Amino acid sequence: MAKTKNELKVNETINLDEIKEELTDYIDGKIKKGFKEEIENINRRVIKDKNRTIFFKNIIIIILILIIGFLGYLLYRNNYFDNILNKNEIEEKEENNNQEKTINNEVNNKEEKEKEEELKKLKEEELKKKYSSLLDNFIISEDSIYLNDYYNGKLSSEIKNYLSLNRLNFNDIDREDDYNLFSEEELKDEFNKLFNDEYLSVSFDYNGNKIRFIDRIKTFITSSLLENKKSNIKKEIISINEEDNMVIINTVEGIIIDNKLYDINNNLIEEFNNDGLLKYQDKLNKMSYIFKDGLLYKLEKVN
Repeated sequence: MAKTKNELKVNETINLDEIKEELTDYIDGKIKKGFKEEIENINRRVIKDKNRTIFFKNIIIIILILIIGFLGYLLYRNNYFDNILNKNEIEEKEENNNQEKTINNEVNNKEEKEKEEELKKLKEEELKKKYSSLLDNFIISEDSIYLNDYYNGKLSSEIKNYLSLNRLNFNDIDREDDYNLFSEEELKDEFNKLFNDEYLSVSFDYNGNKIRFIDRIKTFITSSLLENKKSNIKKEIISINEEDNMVIINTVEGIIIDNKLYDINNNLIEEFNNDGLLKYQDKLNKMSYIFKDGLLYKLEKVN
């Protein structure tokens, strides 16, 4: 039976859709296949390049190892490593020797320093035994009008006569009812035992007593009876030095009354427990007694 015109049109439409769908599937499949193949090709090329790079790196590393090994062999044949070991051993020995020398030097320096200090102490003790008695003649009372001049190093003729009178035994001086008499010659003899200077017969004060010189009879006369008064001024030797024919005795000096320590200006320092004046050097007067041929040549204040 013959198909009608409408039936033919429907069948044609159905065939075209099927053909289109098949073409689309075919083309998609081709594209996917091609894309997949291209991706695989790219991966293969990347892996191949990577393997090639790794291969060449390994070759280079192997070559470098061979070169280093060869150079090491040459160095070994020429005893290079032995020289380095010997050099290290020598340097280590030198370092040990230097350390040992340093330690020995430190020990020697310490021993030498200790010996020097010991010799210095022995010398100081020897000098003290030899010269400390020179200070015994230079005694002044804290009540003397000459105190400030004395501790400023101003040795006037009056002060020298004062110190010379200290050496006289007051019990041997001629005594009248209320005054004493002693000759110029007596004082001059004591003066010449103390000072490297020219004696002058001048009147002076002795702890409140006026000592007048009477030139006509070459005699000193007192305004009242002389009494031995103990000085409360104490001295302690800091150091003694010998220079040519000079002896320099450095002292620290202060006043001690009723277990209290004062400076020369009568300023209280603190309670004194017989622990020595050297501890208070910075607070007390320091003096330098300079002797020449055993006689006082100069008295100086030490700042």
